[in-house]
Amino acid sequence: MTAAMDARRLGIGLHIPHAFLSDAVEGYLTDVQYDLLPDNWFTQALADASQLVRGNLAALRRVRARPSRRLVSAEAHTPVYRLADYLEQHGRATRRMQCPPESFWHAAWVHMDDHEDLGRLAEAALARYRLRWAFLLHQRSGCYRELGEGCVSRFVVAQLTGAAAEAVATWAAEEGETWAMLHMARVSWREKDLETAEVYARRAADADDPEGMYYLGHIREDAGDHEGAKEFICRAADHGHEQALLLLANAFHAEGDTTKEMEAVRTAAEQGSLAGLERFLSLLQDGGDEEQFTHVGWPAAVACGLRGMLCYADVRRKADPTSALEDPVHRTASGPGPATLTRIAEEMYHRGDKTAATGFAREAASMEAEAWGELVELRLEAGDVAAAEPFARNAAAAGDTLSLLLVAEAHEEAGNHAAAEALAQEAAAAGDTDALLTLADFRMNAGDGARAEVLALQAGHLGNTEALLWVAEQREKSGDIQNAEKYARQAADGGAFSNPGYSNVTEGDWLPAQVAARWPYGLDSDGTPSTSWHLSR
Repeated sequence: MTAAMDARRLGIGLHIPHAFLSDAVEGYLTDVQYDLLPDNWFTQALADASQLVRGNLAALRRVRARPSRRLVSAEAHTPVYRLADYLEQHGRATRRMQCPPESFWHAAWVHMDDHEDLGRLAEAALARYRLRWAFLLHQRSGCYRELGEGCVSRFVVAQLTGAAAEAVATWAAEEGETWAMLHMARVSWREKDLETAEVYARRAADADDPEGMYYLGHIREDAGDHEGAKEFICRAADHGHEQALLLLANAFHAEGDTTKEMEAVRTAAEQGSLAGLERFLSLLQDGGDEEQFTHVGWPAAVACGLRGMLCYADVRRKADPTSALEDPVHRTASGPGPATLTRIAEEMYHRGDKTAATGFAREAASMEAEAWGELVELRLEAGDVAAAEPFARNAAAAGDTLSLLLVAEAHEEAGNHAAAEALAQEAAAAGDTDALLTLADFRMNAGDGARAEVLALQAGHLGNTEALLWVAEQREKSGDIQNAEKYARQAADGGAFSNPGYSNVTEGDWLPAQVAARWPYGLDSDGTPSTSWHLSR
């Protein structure tokens, strides 16, 4: 039952394969328990778990494939089971800070065939700093080649250090993975090893990777081969590479070829490049053809999203000061929703137009209560903490306790410690464990390190893995490396590295430095530091 609960909470679909359960369960038993099992223990365990109880419910129900599906469903040949919903919820609540044993990951690697399930399991392993299993399961999923910069494999390499990172990336490059070729090309280029950099970049380019072509162009340029550099930059541009297109545009501009320059920046804009769009719109504006500006420029702006539309409005307003900046945005097919209005408000504020920002934020709030949070941020950025507080309470009433914390932090910075703590406690009482971590920061700033750690550990026990990493960092700073590692391990077991984009952690800076150095290859399933591991399919 525990193995099935872990399977569901870590990403396996509703139907759990018999073979997976059979192999996964071994690691959940102690040596004594395993030794005392009868020969037919697994069959008997499944029979017991499948017993119907009140309301025709079973803890683990065998799923029977209907005849109409048997020709296309593997379930007709492979028995699968479904965990009761209440046990799934129970597992998510009671085991959220637990990492499954080695047998769980191995069983998934051997028996799971669904690519989406494997991909989710890979990210679950990654979130728990089980880097080897993250890498292997991600490969097994078969979809790692399409994940781009957010690829689990890239993140694994970024977390590894020194020789470990080089070994994994080199192996992956030899296996034909273009992301690894590019990784090795970048590293070699930074280290001025142009020969090695060119080998890997050329292999990526030969695989039709535009980034490889772009890097190869720069490497040839550094080697003094200007014609070769231009050839590869042009190839990357032909594949829609943004930076290559902008480089070509610069070259055409220098040659005075406005037509080709416009073509290059238009292509970049249509690929979503804001820099390309700005140049394209400016060239259109300089041409003085209003109809062309509207019919060609607007679709390119839409391709760049909200910022592109605002860029279009800016260029138009420079030519016609009476044009309202928000007019183009409001003329979209269905009108902007609250999320778009909130983003417009944020953009307006950063541009210095606080009046327009507040107007957009209020319009968003009238559609969606959560948008009150944007008004809070605008008031805080204007330095008006008192005015932000009622908006924060409106946001909290709509479920956005973060706004209370933002106001609490503003009070703390202003020296209003009592007001800051009162608001943080208010957020914590609403179930926001980040509030406890905020309080810990307040207490640490006030010099009360002991109380700060108590608050952070309270948040950690409630499932806030960031708070555990905070404690680990404080312990490392005090020289207590053993306990720093202990709390960092607890955070990892709870999935501290969950981040769909991995944008803030690819530099390996989530872990305290000395703890990261002790875990160069990640962690084994039991939480001990992994030794050097060999990757194979």
